[in-house]
Amino acid sequence: MLRYEDLCDVLFDAAEAAGLEIRRVEHHVETQTMDRHCLFVCVPEGDEPPHRVRAEISFTWDSVLTAETVYGGSCGLYHAEEDDCTHKEGQPDLTVDVEIRYVFDVPSAEQVPPLANSIKQILFEHIEHDNIPEVKFVISVLPDGRVAVHEAYAVYVWQVDCSEEPDVEPMFAEVHRIMEALIGSGYFPKSGEMLL
Repeated sequence: MLRYEDLCDVLFDAAEAAGLEIRRVEHHVETQTMDRHCLFVCVPEGDEPPHRVRAEISFTWDSVLTAETVYGGSCGLYHAEEDDCTHKEGQPDLTVDVEIRYVFDVPSAEQVPPLANSIKQILFEHIEHDNIPEVKFVISVLPDGRVAVHEAYAVYVWQVDCSEEPDVEPMFAEVHRIMEALIGSGYFPKSGEMLL
């Protein structure tokens, strides 16, 4: 079984092998549950700041998985060997949900409808399975009546089996394809460029 650090290494290596640059990595521990969280941000190689499109990839490593990787299935940690054991009846789920979030800038609220349609089209063209990301916008109306876009992203989850080293290369190849298509769509210009 993989450890948390092993899964991080597998994901980082696969991202770089797919032509993505890792721009930021964050690790957090939830102090009450002891769950561990990893988030890293990727852009295609050669994409210069400001990054108008980026992929935020994250997962939560349940504390049960940490216990399993550190102690294994040894019930001797919990009770005497001669006692009846109920631990063997419930095996931990060794799959981890890896969330992929394509985050993009939206210059104005007026561009949300055509942008949403274009992003959906790009996703359908570059994904060869039924796990299509959901496109989301967080919008508010300001006191002066203007509409502001606070967040814009497309998000979905891949399940990764951590009982052995997973093959995540297809996942990152897809991330690279989608990011290149989004960047090339003309909706996310660099500073000084005109928007479609």
